[in-house]
Amino acid sequence: MRSSVSGFVVIGTTGPAGGMINVYVDGVLIKRVNTYSAVTRVRQQLFVSNLLAANRLRTLRLVAARVGPRTRIVVDAIALVR
Repeated sequence: MRSSVSGFVVIGTTGPAGGMINVYVDGVLIKRVNTYSAVTRVRQQLFVSNLLAANRLRTLRLVAARVGPRTRIVVDAIALVR
């Protein structure tokens, strides 16, 4: 996703089948997010970034990492911070 923003919030589900997500901003790996939890939790903030310089076109990329045949990664929403 590309947009002129000062930050992103990634909302998703954590649970027993959760896996890892690599979060890239402008092509740079910013964080590796673990979506595993013992119980299922919906609409969780998986990643928050609001420290970017404003008024610049940004690219956000989420990549599933270390997934198996039963891994489930759920992203419900991406909020843009202006």
